[in-house]
Amino acid sequence: MLRSSAALSAFFCLGLFGCSASSSSTQGAVRSPQQADEPGPGDAAPTAWAEPSLDGLEARLSAAGAVELEFAIESSGAVESTLEGRLRWELGGAVELDAVGSFAGAEQQLAWRGSADAFEVLVAGALTASGPRPAGLEQAIVLGLTRQGLLHNLAMATAGAMPSYLEGQASTALGSADPKVGAVETLGEDEARPLHFGVRVDGQDVGEATLWFARDGLPVERRQTVHFPEGDMRVVERYTKWQLSE
Repeated sequence: MLRSSAALSAFFCLGLFGCSASSSSTQGAVRSPQQADEPGPGDAAPTAWAEPSLDGLEARLSAAGAVELEFAIESSGAVESTLEGRLRWELGGAVELDAVGSFAGAEQQLAWRGSADAFEVLVAGALTASGPRPAGLEQAIVLGLTRQGLLHNLAMATAGAMPSYLEGQASTALGSADPKVGAVETLGEDEARPLHFGVRVDGQDVGEATLWFARDGLPVERRQTVHFPEGDMRVVERYTKWQLSE
């Protein structure tokens, strides 16, 4: 099994893991899904659920003037990690990521800092990569999050590297297969609707994922299994807060 953080990040990049202000917010927590009860006689009819889709989510995130989310991520199996933090980006403007925790046995303090003109990656406060703002940065962030999961780009940051699939590559390199929408489920005190799909990178099927969407159309949790030669990696990403602005 690959041991170092840098080696694991490089391994991911080979394609095996994948190389006016209106606002909406969703709170989430660690939960176990179960089938939601059907409304009984006399119960108030709930607001209709939107049909969740990756295309719809990606269009919404890409069109927003600013997006902010807080996350907590755990992985086990082939790669073990525990990371939490905050990610915020503005369309064509500032980008901020702060994450702390551990990855592959090493303590981590990760950051992105971006503006309309420049972008840099910092590890434990030290600058590891910098340059002009890459073309396709928002697309790489959005599609990396939705199709591949946020852990991939956090893994790249542990090696001091830029996000993957810049320069417009994300839309062709990252894909999904056989999306299926499930019935509404109960997650703790809330309800969410699952979207199951295969994770596809550079034309290869590398794993399976489920995104659970809240009624407002934003995801609260992602569960994913990624297949490595060394064995499977199981990932849970929880999105504990969303804020979208026009």
